[in-house]
Amino acid sequence: MSEFSEAMRSRRRATGLSIRALARSAHLDPGHVSRLESGTRRPTEEAAAAIDRALAADGELYALARRDPQAVDIRESERLAELLTTPADGSRHLAVAEQLAVDYLGSPARAAGELAAAARRVTVDALRRRSSADLALAAGRLSGVLAYAALDTGRPDAALAHCEAAWAAAEAAGDDELRAWVRGTQSLILRFQGQYVSALRHAEDGLRYAPAGSTARARLLSGIAQCSANLGDRQETYKALSAAATAREHAEYDEAGLLGFTPAKLWYYGASSLMWLPETTDARMALIQAERAVQLWQSGDPPERSLDDEALAHVYAATAAVTIGELEQAATWLAPILDLPEDRRISWITKRLGNIANKLTGKRYAGDPLAAELVERIRAYR
Repeated sequence: MSEFSEAMRSRRRATGLSIRALARSAHLDPGHVSRLESGTRRPTEEAAAAIDRALAADGELYALARRDPQAVDIRESERLAELLTTPADGSRHLAVAEQLAVDYLGSPARAAGELAAAARRVTVDALRRRSSADLALAAGRLSGVLAYAALDTGRPDAALAHCEAAWAAAEAAGDDELRAWVRGTQSLILRFQGQYVSALRHAEDGLRYAPAGSTARARLLSGIAQCSANLGDRQETYKALSAAATAREHAEYDEAGLLGFTPAKLWYYGASSLMWLPETTDARMALIQAERAVQLWQSGDPPERSLDDEALAHVYAATAAVTIGELEQAATWLAPILDLPEDRRISWITKRLGNIANKLTGKRYAGDPLAAELVERIRAYR
């Protein structure tokens, strides 16, 4: 057993918690908690922090998890070996792609992108030997993971290139679900670049491919709401959000990880749309929806907990709080974000924090010491 495992077991027994009770408190899977305690699985920083909080260890367990500088390299190499030692069967490659789309939600973008790139190389090699719809679909989904990784690490042009590859794969596989997902992701990247008219066109085009019964339509409509809000169209924003909620409610199935669109994502998109509208009532509604998204992620199934989106929901709540003049509340929402480790500071967070800093340096907060402190911390973060 590692130092972490031994300390974790000792503290759990001292508190009288069972493995299952600890897992509930830390919002982790009981089997995963058991493997961490036995030493058969190395903890991620996020899992170590959650267990540390649940056992009131005052940072001891978290520090033990971070102590070994080789741990991350070892863990990623083990995961890569596990992913890539699979036969050149299309369904197995597709399973790898689907698993990476799930793993992305809880992994640092750069590390997840490296795994996806390696897996895609293997899939492309298999495609050269034998073409199949499953292999094309696997290559497309892996390209989608790479698009997210590129965008989250501040490389939107590379992200768009990966989307083009994913689109070609969707065409080769004849898969409308992937076509709809790619259009939604292209729209997302264009929104990051401030190209809202083009982003709107891509999201609207994606609706042509959204399969009946999937959550793809809800995702695309939510993207349309974001575009409309940034273009100053309040009526269309609310119309699109309402349509997205209806589409999500009537969806019969959902994909996993990056490929899906959970209820938490629906609230998250609502917050990130409404916060751009001019009315105070819009900002208050954005704050409510961001808080709801965070609650769902923190209480839900760990594999579907999107850590980056959860962090961004904090930023959106803080943005809305600044807009309505609730500076103390904004500071509370920002506190865990400004303390994020380097590998979790994705480009979206940096960009949206800049928007908050701009608000805080305006006339409304001139001379406010808390506003000045937050601006200083945001600039240090960036």
